[in-house]
Amino acid sequence: MDNVVDIVTALAAPIVEGHQFELVDVEFVREGKSWYLRLYIDKPGGITIDECALVSDELSEKLDSIDPDPIPQPTSWKCPHLVLNGR
Repeated sequence: MDNVVDIVTALAAPIVEGHQFELVDVEFVREGKSWYLRLYIDKPGGITIDECALVSDELSEKLDSIDPDPIPQPTSWKCPHLVLNGR
């Protein structure tokens, strides 16, 4: 699954950095029977829900433009002091 992390990192980094945020980590993990794609983003002073949504929308457009089979949509965003679940 490292390939998924590498692809998503390459797609997400310019989006996140374009907003002057930091892409802290990308993980693709199995929990129970489900797989979860998680992006961790941050900036000085913290990330707001609206900023997470902004990055999520832009990254979703990028992911939709490539072969959707190997790359799932992010199911949760984790920011310091803030967790957004897309379930």
